[in-house]
Amino acid sequence: MDRKKVLEGLTRSMERTLAAFDWDAKTLARSYGKGKWCAKQILGHLTDCDLLFLARLRFVLAEKEPPIVPFDQDAWANRFRYEDQDIALLKETFRALRRNLIEVVKQADPKDFSRRGKHPENPKYDAAYIAEHAVEHNDHHLEQLDAVKAGKTWAPEK
Repeated sequence: MDRKKVLEGLTRSMERTLAAFDWDAKTLARSYGKGKWCAKQILGHLTDCDLLFLARLRFVLAEKEPPIVPFDQDAWANRFRYEDQDIALLKETFRALRRNLIEVVKQADPKDFSRRGKHPENPKYDAAYIAEHAVEHNDHHLEQLDAVKAGKTWAPEK
């Protein structure tokens, strides 16, 4: 894992994501496609994902092959009603989680990034994967947020 690249990606995506929390209510309520999440739901999802990435990384770094529980993103979105959340609190939570994630990545011993967790869908789930995936995942959703901001539809590249 290239720690410098991961830290740069986490910082860059944090700054871009934080800016989206400040969009007006109309833009936050807009979706990037029919039947897809609106911007505010994406921001809620990113906040919960940073909670999970941080917790999973801490477990993997601290314990011997801890079990990693998958999560159903739609169940979380429905249960926690991201669209009804206080946007300022979501922003504050995302910022705190991301800053903590960055600090954990920064402080971890390089050899510890090969430590593994037991994920039922990913047999190679290690600390490096978690850190790198946090960047890739955020970048994926930033593409969707860019489309929302531009008033365009978005579909993943094939």
